[in-house]
This record gives sequence, C-alpha cells and structure tokens, in this order.
Amino acid sequence: MRKSFDVVVLGGGVMGSSTAMWLAKTVPGIRVAVVERDPTYKSASSVLAAGGIRQQFSNRENILLSQESLRYYRQHVFGPSFPFKEFGYLTLSDTATGRQTLVENAEIQQSLGARTVLLDGGPSIQQRFPYVTDDFAARLTAGTFGEADEGWFDPCMLLNHFRTEAKGAGVTYIHGAAVGLKKTDARRVGSVAVKGKAGEDLELVAGHVVNAMGGNAAPLAVDAGWAEHPVAPRKRYVFNVQAQDAEWHVSGKGAVHRRFDAAAQTPLPLLVCPNCVWIRPDTHSFLCGVSPCRDSDPDVADDDLAIQDDSDTLWFETVWPTLAESLSGFESVKLVNRWAGHYEYNKIDQNAIIGAHESCPNVLYINGFSGHGIQQSAAAGRAVCELIAHGSFQTLDLRKMSPNRFASGEFLFEKQVV
Repeated sequence: MRKSFDVVVLGGGVMGSSTAMWLAKTVPGIRVAVVERDPTYKSASSVLAAGGIRQQFSNRENILLSQESLRYYRQHVFGPSFPFKEFGYLTLSDTATGRQTLVENAEIQQSLGARTVLLDGGPSIQQRFPYVTDDFAARLTAGTFGEADEGWFDPCMLLNHFRTEAKGAGVTYIHGAAVGLKKTDARRVGSVAVKGKAGEDLELVAGHVVNAMGGNAAPLAVDAGWAEHPVAPRKRYVFNVQAQDAEWHVSGKGAVHRRFDAAAQTPLPLLVCPNCVWIRPDTHSFLCGVSPCRDSDPDVADDDLAIQDDSDTLWFETVWPTLAESLSGFESVKLVNRWAGHYEYNKIDQNAIIGAHESCPNVLYINGFSGHGIQQSAAAGRAVCELIAHGSFQTLDLRKMSPNRFASGEFLFEKQVV
C-alpha cells in the first residue's frame, strides 16, 4: 500500500509527537504521519524516565531549550490534573575542580535568567538543607540550587498531551516499524518502507522525513547516507525506595525531615551528589539512580530492559551507600521496586542532534539528548518544525546542535549530564 505525506515522522515518543504537533498546528494544510512500532509505549524511553526539568546546564542551548519548553508546559500542560513538582535541583561538588565547574555553569545560567543560587561550601548547604549529614557536608565544596523553574513531572502525561494535540490537529499515527528509506537520488529520500502491525508492507512517500527514533536512530541514518550516527541505547536503572525510620514525611507538598522544623528547611529537591547519584521524592517514596562509569556503560539492544546483576551492583555498592552517607534517615531503606529505561546516548558529546545531515537535506534528526530529552521536547519539536516550514531556526538559535558538527569537529560538550 502506498500513501503520501508532506512529512513522515519516525518514532512517536515525545520528540516525534511534539514535532508532529507543531507541524500540524502551525503549517496550514500540511499532511503529517507518525510511525510508531508500539502504541502502548510500555518500553519507550519517554514513559520510563524520571521526568526532571532543570536549567542547570553548561551550554546556552540546553538552558534555553529547557526554559522555552517550560514556558510551553506552564501555558498549555501543567494544571491541577497535571502538577509540576517545582522543588528544584541541588547539584553538589566535593572538589575544587567541581566547585569551579558549578561556579562557571551558574554564571551562564544566571545570565540567561535562571534562578540558580550558588551555595559556597557545606555550612551554607546545611543551613538550607539541614538533613544533609554533617560528615557529608564537611567535604562539600559547593552546591547550586534552582530556586524556581526546576523540578519534575509525569512524563507519561506529557507524551499523552503531545499525542492528543497532534491527533486533534489531523496527524495520522501509523502502527508499524520503519524498516528502510528509499532514495530518489544520492541526496534525497523519497519514501519510507514500513512493516505494518499485521505484517503488511507500506510505502510512505514523503517530502521530509524526521528521524525521532531515539537510541534506535542509527540504522535508518545509514540508509539516508549518514554512516556514523553517534547515538545508541544505554541502559539506566531507576530505584524506588522508602526510608524506613519514619524520619521523612513525603506528600504533595514535598519531602521534609521530621527532625527539623519544617519552616527552617527547604523540601528535598532532586539531589545530584558529586558521584552523580541522584534522588528525588515520589508520591510516597523516593526515586533514585546513577549513571554508570564510562568503562561499564555499553551500548545495549533497543529492546533490552532486563533487570540484571549490574543493577544489584549499582544499588549495593554505589546508590545506597551514597544516600546513607549524604542524607539523614537513609541508613536503613527498603528497595520497593526497580526498572530499566534507556538514554538515547550521544557517544561523542552527550548533546542533542537537531537538524539535517549534509548527506541528505530532507531527512532531519531529533535525537541524542542523553537523558534530558523529556524536559526539552516541546522546544526541540518546535525547532524541527521551523526548519521544515522556514528553512531555519526561528525561536532559538540551535545551529551548534547540527548533525554536521561531528564532521567539522565543532563538538558541543555538556558538562552537567545527570
């Protein structure tokens, strides 16, 4: 079966659905199709993420993407039925080098209007967050706290918003797997080969193709002429835990420590420790995790979400000891649940890829966000829409995120990856 569209989006997660939504809502008469292999999204990165949003980045582009996305979420998404847990991020360092990095990053963030506060040393951190333990505070050199516009939300609800808005604006969702691209000449893709849900073969003729396939983007990038697409799936575990000694009270108003006066403490933010262990409150418990060391962080198959022995190693040797050392009341915890999701990991500079590769100008990429895609999806989708509709970025200048930066060596390294 053969169908024609102006734009075919490969991947219906937050990036693909956001892009489709913006195209359908802002370009009159455009015909947009989204190809999604699993409409239940049970293994999608979009729904297995922790849902954080922050401005604490080292690159201007990442800060602006998060700010613009948050502006959209406040206007069109967040509300009583979709709350934004605006409790901030607290990023800590325990070395002189780490302190200098936080200072430099805070200066960039503040210059762009972010309400990042620099906390210089353990005593100033404990004054605001008294549940940080004395021993841990004694070795801290600095911290940065986002007083506003940082926190977390339900990523499943955000995905549902984009899909609902896209479908309401006329986008066609196709249940199937994109299996190949057919070129009309050396620098142009003319159609997408799709294997439908019942095994039928579909050919989708397209004026533009958007590769929003996350960690699985590379195979079809090769079809389009980009042989060395640098993104691959990397497994990340999320642990759901309960503090056992009843020192913590977790509610919709945040997580506070019962030992300290509630008025004298800031509710627990999303805390990022110097070794990259992170923790944040959930409904009645806590979510936490850590990114593994580079030498033990292999690419995985895009369907590999198995809980393996390395999750026990991360929990018992890194995550739990760090929590017990850093936060009062975490010496004894109950591991309630755990799951695995994927980062669509950019192996070169851990930053987003947005735009067309020089090998094939009518194929655009929106992937490689390396763990901060959910929060930036609204602005990133709009950016791809602008490239298709206008031939250039209109709202944010994201030229440094071009796929062509890898060939030119103009990498965009992000220092603050969680």
